[in-house]
Amino acid sequence: VVIDSYGGDVYALSRMIDAIKNATLPVATIVEGKAMSCGAILMTYGTKGYRYCNEDATVMMHDISSGQFGKIEELRSSLQETDRLQNKILTEVDLNCNQEKGYFNNVIHSKGRADWFINPQDALAIGMCDKLGNPNLKIDFRADISFKY
Repeated sequence: VVIDSYGGDVYALSRMIDAIKNATLPVATIVEGKAMSCGAILMTYGTKGYRYCNEDATVMMHDISSGQFGKIEELRSSLQETDRLQNKILTEVDLNCNQEKGYFNNVIHSKGRADWFINPQDALAIGMCDKLGNPNLKIDFRADISFKY
């Protein structure tokens, strides 16, 4: 998975995370350019040993955003869902990076919930990636596809 992203929808991220978790082969995550918001979270889901970050890349994390509007009860419901997603995802990122539970949430909180820009060397040091630079890829591919009815 080559990542050059400003981020995006957390539900779309969840679908990508499911695909990586259910992959039968190792999944490399390769950050080129930028991995921000959902992109930074996605980079941590690569198979350990296969998570790369280009030395000139920019990594950024922050709280999950919600752009909801509506009646007060709808806003409360949206806030609960945003809180649930924030806790779930950041707890998994802690595990992916071999950090104590609450590490990423605490760092984001200590920065006033503002954007947290992380240079590639620091991303490596805190376990977001395993290697700096781009891998040399050699791909051999064979596909046998069949549909059963």
